[in-house]
Amino acid sequence: MSDSASSLPKVILVGHPNVGKSVLFNALTGAYATVSNYPGTSVEVSSGHCVIADQRYEILDTPGMYSLMPITEEERVGRQILLHEDPQIVVHVIDARNIERMLPMTLQLAEAGLPLVLVVNILDEAERLGMKLDLEQLQQRLGVPVIGAVMKRKIGLDELHAAIKDYRVCPHKVFTYREDLEQDITTVAKQLRGEYRLSKRALGMLLIQGD
Repeated sequence: MSDSASSLPKVILVGHPNVGKSVLFNALTGAYATVSNYPGTSVEVSSGHCVIADQRYEILDTPGMYSLMPITEEERVGRQILLHEDPQIVVHVIDARNIERMLPMTLQLAEAGLPLVLVVNILDEAERLGMKLDLEQLQQRLGVPVIGAVMKRKIGLDELHAAIKDYRVCPHKVFTYREDLEQDITTVAKQLRGEYRLSKRALGMLLIQGD
């Protein structure tokens, strides 16, 4: 966001409200952060820095968002950041207690071709509710790194550092839909001629939804 940090690789935190993004942001950046309005809006975005394996990163904490198809101004700003800030890593933070409700956005981010890491936060409370999550199988099915975490106690922070340090961009898995929708997605995607931050498949789905 700031000119002084423009050359640093960026790690962008995204996710629903109240999933622990701010806790993770503070764990990564420490006490030093800048809060400013995103240009042209009244929406506040926090930025800070961290050092992982001698590499300095800029960390951006986006407003809460439920989908890549924005409804609120906060969601529009979150998507603008994903589209224009050239993230090296996108960290999607979800609440383990509500994993089924939050994974659809994970699928959107993966299908968009973004360099994604999934942090399944608040695992301790999910376990107290009797939930058992197979994160290894989830990682295999999504094709992206998945980290279990309790960020208020910094559990999972070292694993996230390692995932950021060792991240390798690779083709994401494609999640298929019913045949008629797949045909529509393919038809629309073939009409897109430019180069885009999001995959043409993801853009095709957003266009079909009227975005």
